[in-house]
Amino acid sequence: MRSRGRKAKIFPEKDIIFIIESYINSTNTVSKIKYNDVFLFSQKMYLNNQHTYVLSEDFWRKVGRQGRELMPFKK
Repeated sequence: MRSRGRKAKIFPEKDIIFIIESYINSTNTVSKIKYNDVFLFSQKMYLNNQHTYVLSEDFWRKVGRQGRELMPFKK
């Protein structure tokens, strides 16, 4: 049986890590990172032309997605 839906887009890992590290540095976070905070931060970065990808909330929220797996302090 085939799986339903589209395949998840794979983005360059260094770009995703750059977004996460920028968030950590700008907020001085040392505790768990909430996916919604990173999502909103990445939206602001996109609107300010700091990166070229529009990343959905699911990209950061769902287990098994690239953004969720690369976060250092998952909640």
